[in-house]
Amino acid sequence: MNEMIMQFLLGMINSAIGAFFGFLLALYLQNRSHKRAKKNKLYLVIENIKSELSDISFDLQKCLEKNQPLKSKIQTPSWESILYSGIILELIEEPIYTHAIQAYSLINHHNEDSALLSAENNLYSIKEIVEASINVINQKGDAKDGKGKITV
Repeated sequence: MNEMIMQFLLGMINSAIGAFFGFLLALYLQNRSHKRAKKNKLYLVIENIKSELSDISFDLQKCLEKNQPLKSKIQTPSWESILYSGIILELIEEPIYTHAIQAYSLINHHNEDSALLSAENNLYSIKEIVEASINVINQKGDAKDGKGKITV
């Protein structure tokens, strides 16, 4: 009888240990999955910012080469969706945060002040800051895996 009780207790202990480690493994895998999903989302956000800034830089360069003023406001749909979705808070820890905020703040100021739409020196300022932001984003890409470099 004592032997049966001992076997029962050992079986219970083995089951409890197995359940405990299974629970820990599930928590670990869930945390890892969450981190990977966050990293992938952040990567897509950064790629959208890079693409949009690259397009803006290209458009500004065309205007400056032709010595023409910008005919309309600078469109920033990716940035606006990032702001409205709240994903920007996930970029705070990234080195590109300050540069992106600086570039888009200048673009926003440019868009709000109609006198700046035709100011050539303002276009040079925006282009300079946009290119600096692109360079920071490219360095970030180099530090991780070298993917996604863009040129200005």
